[in-house]
Amino acid sequence: MPKLSLISLLLQGIPESMALGAIVLVFARSRTPLKKLLLIGVLQGATAYAVRLLPISFGIHGIVLIVTLAIYCRFFGGISVLNALKGAILAFLCLIVAEMGFQSLLYKVVHTSLREIFQNPFLMAVSGLPQVVLLSLIALVKGSLNRRSRQVDAALSRIEKV
Repeated sequence: MPKLSLISLLLQGIPESMALGAIVLVFARSRTPLKKLLLIGVLQGATAYAVRLLPISFGIHGIVLIVTLAIYCRFFGGISVLNALKGAILAFLCLIVAEMGFQSLLYKVVHTSLREIFQNPFLMAVSGLPQVVLLSLIALVKGSLNRRSRQVDAALSRIEKV
């Protein structure tokens, strides 16, 4: 497991953590303010940085990060523990799929090896930006669908009262 550099933390880690938190919260239908989402992103990004410095087996860090994301979303997003855990697992599944797709595409387009990317902190951070964008789009689209659903529910409720 490559260590996360400070450049990677700032350019990829925190934005990716914010996107993961946003996915958890929109699937739980939470209306969490942006300030709290930013707090979740910073805390989760710092946690990811710290966990990746630990000498633990590959895969264990993912479990730890799923649990910490669920905890942060539970406390700062005000969602239930079950919704937080389900959302964190879903968010990490989205992340895994996005990473696999974009990384394989990156290797083909740029003709760069995984080793070369891991050795260059800036390249490592930039290579993760497409998945951050995709995760953010997933959260934005789901949030938009949530708003539309609330509007339809409100309109139906007004019709029923008439």
